[in-house]
Amino acid sequence: MKDILQNWSDEDAALILRNLHSVMDSGHRLLLIETIMHIGSYSEERLKSLLDLTMMSFHPSHSRLRTEEELFFLLQQSGYSDPQTYPTRASYSIIETFPIPS
Repeated sequence: MKDILQNWSDEDAALILRNLHSVMDSGHRLLLIETIMHIGSYSEERLKSLLDLTMMSFHPSHSRLRTEEELFFLLQQSGYSDPQTYPTRASYSIIETFPIPS
């Protein structure tokens, strides 16, 4: 999925992830392509705020960029394990994770 979770609140994003989980077999994996916000410097914090405001103007329903930790927590709460992040040359990162068998 690309640029899906950033358009939804945590509750709605978790619902999307749980619905996907319900139709996945144990051998499947989920790949997310998302912009991950890296927190640390003042300029990164300002950029995150600007991007969040821009996203909210297009998708006012609680859309926002998440940090890697926030995405991992959301995945783990939705039934996924061992998330791994793979940076790309673009502004996106690929997050690979696997469903925990129910």
